Amino acid sequence: VPLRPLPVTLVEQALMTRWDTAAEKAELLAHLSSGRLGWAVRILADEEALKRRTGRLDELDDLIGASIVRRFRYAEKLAHDLVATQQTLDLWIGWWRDVLLVASHASAAVTNVDRQDQLQEHARRFGAKTSALVIKALRAAMEKLQHNGNTRLTLEVLMLDLPSQ
Repeated sequence: VPLRPLPVTLVEQALMTRWDTAAEKAELLAHLSSGRLGWAVRILADEEALKRRTGRLDELDDLIGASIVRRFRYAEKLAHDLVATQQTLDLWIGWWRDVLLVASHASAAVTNVDRQDQLQEHARRFGAKTSALVIKALRAAMEKLQHNGNTRLTLEVLMLDLPSQ
C-alpha cells in the first residue's frame, strides 16, 4: 500500500496540539520532515539532531568562503564517519534545492524555513544555474559513496565543485 506524506500544515498542527511544540519549532520540523510525522516526532525528542543540522549548514556556509586547503581538511574530517557524511550530503542537497527554488522564483515551499535570509543571499549570489550544478555534484558524490567509492577522494572532488565567493 503506497503511503503518501501528510501535508506540512497537518504535521505542524499535530506537533503543536498533540506534542505541545512551540509554533516556530513545529513549523520548522514540519517542513524538514516533508510530511513524515514520525520523523518529526523523533527529531522533536532528539535535540542534538537540530544542533547537528545547524552546525552542518553553518559549515557549508563557511566552506563557501574557505580556501581549498580548509575545504580538504573538512573533507578529511568528514570522511571518517560515513553515516555523518551521508546525512550531511542529504542536508546540503536540500539546502541547494531551496536555493534553486528561491533563485528561480518557484512557488514550491522551501524546507529550510528558519534560514530565509541566507537562502535569499545564496540565491542572489549564485543563481539557479550554479545551484543546479551544485545539486548535481552532491548527487554524484552520494552515488559514488553508495557504490563504495573512496570517501575522502569523493569528498575532496565535491569540495572543488562547491562554489566560492
